[in-house]
Amino acid sequence: MARLDDMDPRWLVEERADGANVNAWHWSEKDVTNEAKRLLKKYITLRPMYDEGDLQLRLLDLRGEIEGEATALNRRGKQGVFFDFDVKVEWHGEIKDRYGYESSDADGLIVFNVDQQTMGDFYAEVELGSLKMKGTDALVRAVKEKGVPALRNLIARFFEELRSKYDPTLALERAKERKAAAAATAEAEAAADLKRLEEEEGEFLREKEAAAAAEAERAAAAAAKAEEQQRRAAEAARRKEEERQKKAAIDAEIAAAAKAKKEAAAKEEDAAEEKKKAAVAAAEQAAADSSPKPTRVTNPKKTKKVSRDEELLAFICGD
Repeated sequence: MARLDDMDPRWLVEERADGANVNAWHWSEKDVTNEAKRLLKKYITLRPMYDEGDLQLRLLDLRGEIEGEATALNRRGKQGVFFDFDVKVEWHGEIKDRYGYESSDADGLIVFNVDQQTMGDFYAEVELGSLKMKGTDALVRAVKEKGVPALRNLIARFFEELRSKYDPTLALERAKERKAAAAATAEAEAAADLKRLEEEEGEFLREKEAAAAAEAERAAAAAAKAEEQQRRAAEAARRKEEERQKKAAIDAEIAAAAKAKKEAAAKEEDAAEEKKKAAVAAAEQAAADSSPKPTRVTNPKKTKKVSRDEELLAFICGD
């Protein structure tokens, strides 16, 4: 096969000597001005441009006719649509107060020239058609800042529909775009599903770990509680044993004190008995060493037997 850079004659399309355009291969043109004007009018008349908050902007009707032409061109198998229009379209704007009532309104005209190359950034002149009053300057500024960009979007939609009528390759391009968009959407959905599954798995693992941690915490708390109960029981037993030992020691001290007191009392009794016996013995000895034994006169009316000890006691006491 011949290479393109070799300038092989098989690659060259020569102009025929008779200038014939066989099967419209070299070029073909079709005037689509009327259809283009109809579509453009449909898209830019009686439509809202902006409606948010307290601001409303609308496109009304054309002022005069659309000037210009549009052509569908086929050049060596490549199709294209070209247009160049001068347009004047009326607009109406309102600004409402905070209660929803109209506080100011204005009408005017948008004048612009647009073609297939400038439809995304064409210049538009915004004119005020009503009396200049309070709020009209703000409305004109709103049309320039918010209305004209909306108008450009409408013209882009107009050109899209116009191309679809006269450019068969557009349908293929749109099909490819839709296919690519569908593939991108499917890929994004698959990625989102994968991410969701990963998040769910991560959430499940986190919940599982949290449950295990909670269970371990509960087990640790139960073990700590059991250990605390054991410690308290041991402490109570220790205190009880200490109290028992203290009580036993006190009881032992009391018993020892009572025993010692009893023993001391017994010793005192024994000492008193010994002292008494010694006194009796001394008295007997003294009686024996003194004068003869006196005769005790008894009461003839009452006779009583007196023991020897009582006699000695009576003698000592001087009775």
